[in-house]
Amino acid sequence: MEGQQGGIRSTRMAARSDPTKPWPRRLDGAWLKPAAPADPAGNASDPGSLAEFQARGACVPFETPALQAARVRADDREGMCLLLRNFASNNATYVLPWDAVPSTIPMTTRDRALHHEVAAVKALTPRAMRSAMRTVAAAGFAGEEAQAAVVQSITEDRKRAAELQATVLVRALDACGFSREYDSVRKLELVTTPAALRTAASALRMSPSQLFATTELVAQELLPVGMRLPTNASDPDQAGPLRRMLAQLGSFSHHLRERIDGAPPSLRAQYERAANAADATIEQTNRAFARIDRELANMHILLTAWSTRRDNLRREFDQVYWLLDGWEPTIEHYTQKLTDWLTLSQEGTLAILSSLAPPNASASRSPREPESV
Repeated sequence: MEGQQGGIRSTRMAARSDPTKPWPRRLDGAWLKPAAPADPAGNASDPGSLAEFQARGACVPFETPALQAARVRADDREGMCLLLRNFASNNATYVLPWDAVPSTIPMTTRDRALHHEVAAVKALTPRAMRSAMRTVAAAGFAGEEAQAAVVQSITEDRKRAAELQATVLVRALDACGFSREYDSVRKLELVTTPAALRTAASALRMSPSQLFATTELVAQELLPVGMRLPTNASDPDQAGPLRRMLAQLGSFSHHLRERIDGAPPSLRAQYERAANAADATIEQTNRAFARIDRELANMHILLTAWSTRRDNLRREFDQVYWLLDGWEPTIEHYTQKLTDWLTLSQEGTLAILSSLAPPNASASRSPREPESV
């Protein structure tokens, strides 16, 4: 059972003989306890189920070293709680009430702002966490560079949404057999071309205003994921940040496997486990993207039945968010510290990488390449 090995040395508490009983731990005025498993009965559900992801919690991108790879999840008694993996260097996971975090662990101003925002909006999912982090950066708590990047990303998102909306309409026209009539129309102009809207709306039995509003909604939903375009397409790359993150993870997995043979013998097994975690994530994310892309391939059907198909598509997007949760900040940390790590530091970060594997993922995986971009 995760979190029942060892403890925090400063408590001087011996391990209980019955691991199912409550086991509080105290650190600087706050009570910690080992994390309970998602299913006390030990019943395994399907790999990567939403309930398992929620039980594991969403990664919180704190910059404070003691809070690296921290997660937040709902708690029946506290409302929200923080999960700290390997906090006592014993490979256990400890739980801390969310409100007690700032008074227990020294935090930077940026981390305090993020802690406050997460509580204010109850950011318990990766999607909500990204939004909370963006709010903190926009307010300047992450520095001027991050603040400027948020402003720029807002402008870029508007442009991408217009491009996606045009692509959605083009695909609907193509499905209805009218795309050749609009080959010469630039994509960014297409959404304001009345003839194109009237043609597509008539074929889909929708009013032009209704079609425009629906394509606008679809484009906004697609922003995190984007569209998978043919390799020979002349369109600008419309892959969203989640597709780009998957491509980055594929490169990172390849890097981890290249380092296995050259790593110190004591670290080779950990590199292998980290690479397996990346491969398992890639495999399951590719399957999720395949389901998304099948839905997007029938754009005319998606548009006419958007009100009923939207929720299913959102669930698939959320699955991708959960699968890729935590990889981006951990890869960034790994890259920054690669040249000056001590073996102990490498062990800790490789253990965090291994923990990012999808719930119930098989420990033995063959290398996979991302397929969705």
